[in-house]
Amino acid sequence: MAALRRILFVDDEVNVLDGLRVLLRKHRRVWDMEFANGGDQALALLSAQGYDVVVTDLRMPRVDGLTLLKHLRDHHPYTMRIVLSGAPEKSSALAVIPYAHQSLSKPCRLGELEAVLERAFLLGELVADPDVRSVVGRVGELPPLPRTYSQLVKVLDDENSGTADVAAVISSDIAVTAKILQLANSAFFGGGRPVSTVMQAIGMLGIEALKSLTLSTALFNGQGLSPRVRQFAETLHEHSALVASTASDLAPQNDKRDAFAAGMLHDVGRLVLASSMPEEMADQSRASLRVPSMVPKPSGQATALVPARHAKVGAYLLGLWGLPPTVIDAVARHHDPITPMTGPCAAAVMVAEFIVDEVCGDRRPTGTEIEKIRKLTAQYLADKAARAPQEKAL
Repeated sequence: MAALRRILFVDDEVNVLDGLRVLLRKHRRVWDMEFANGGDQALALLSAQGYDVVVTDLRMPRVDGLTLLKHLRDHHPYTMRIVLSGAPEKSSALAVIPYAHQSLSKPCRLGELEAVLERAFLLGELVADPDVRSVVGRVGELPPLPRTYSQLVKVLDDENSGTADVAAVISSDIAVTAKILQLANSAFFGGGRPVSTVMQAIGMLGIEALKSLTLSTALFNGQGLSPRVRQFAETLHEHSALVASTASDLAPQNDKRDAFAAGMLHDVGRLVLASSMPEEMADQSRASLRVPSMVPKPSGQATALVPARHAKVGAYLLGLWGLPPTVIDAVARHHDPITPMTGPCAAAVMVAEFIVDEVCGDRRPTGTEIEKIRKLTAQYLADKAARAPQEKAL
């Protein structure tokens, strides 16, 4: 029999805790739930045992939610951290974001909390290794490129710049893209609908909020990166941007937005590992991470691949941050074989990465190589269209 999932709910209002007990009673056979009356009681429970998930309010006397979240990140990084609270001021929300994986408004909609908890446990199955989960759990901010900060300041201060100009700067940086999407999918800033594009996120957050975010140096300036890791990150960003645009070209019309986001974020796990183990990851080329898989070449032939650890690490982080399931699935599977069950977004990212790797690998592509990528993309789409009637007949 599988072990029960352990959840700790923390709030200083007894009636809120009682309401959660009643609401979630039907899950008691699969969830081991405890209820702490305040942050100080939660710390006492945490000193004795660990939990898979902690759901906490923010405004509590003595030990508030932010203090508890910081304690969890430092001492229980494998625990998923969820905020269930009345909407705080945006300045307070920005202070919480580096420590909370997801946030829900109190009171939350019927079934919303349960859905978030179910997804949390599925993520735990995606990455079962507690050491890997601890590495990811400590991630508050990914290292953005230093140039992103100066470019954002410039474009936000330019009266002639529009939303598209801001989106272009953000979309060129894996770390900032991931963080902006995390914010837009949080209850503090979001509207309850999945957000998968930077343009949607900017519309949700607003330019003024972005200005405040840009001034948060912990989020945007990328200081402290060693030259080696900075070079690694530069190469990774260029590769991801090329995969993103190619994946968007390959995806069906309704999946182009998610395919672009997933292409941009498909290697975010490498950025996580580079931040945590820079010497180990900075030495690894893309070729060393790939072994033959079943990703179709544009010619219709196939090559075999083995799932890389960074794919699950990246998917786990994006799942913790509440990004849309289609994007998470594509990131998790981008080194898997394509099968009839593979979604169109994931398939587009798999093929896009294969094409980009075949043409230029880790190198910055020349104009000739970019044109070759476009031709191979068009050839793949043409071959796919030619095979469609036969596959439909089968």
